[in-house]
Amino acid sequence: VFWFTSNNGGITPESMDPSGKGKQSVGVLTQGLLAWPARFPKPVRTDLVAGHVDVFPTTLAACGLAPPDARPLDGVDLLPLLAGGKADRGKPLGFLLWGGPGLKEPGPFEKADFVADTQGVWVDGPLKLVVPPKGET
Repeated sequence: VFWFTSNNGGITPESMDPSGKGKQSVGVLTQGLLAWPARFPKPVRTDLVAGHVDVFPTTLAACGLAPPDARPLDGVDLLPLLAGGKADRGKPLGFLLWGGPGLKEPGPFEKADFVADTQGVWVDGPLKLVVPPKGET
């Protein structure tokens, strides 16, 4: 099994969106690749939104294992998608983007206000909900 995902990097004033669609598209348009020729010999191409949070539940399912405890998983098992039997995630994919003070200072999380300085993003199929940080419109 070979699984490649890329890190799209952070959203900073210096970052650029290669898609040309603005900062709100960064991270959602990053490519990924999973190759498992012994189980999935034919290529599967999808526009389904997936993320790094899906690696753990997919790996558990591939190994025939249940999650280690009752904590909910943010990700979903992507094996049904690869087998051609799943057309959607079944739940939205969420992101938190923190851009608060202290990013370039030692110990940035000591100054973090994850309510006032955090942008939330939920992606559900073709829909995207972006919740700006508190106080921004």
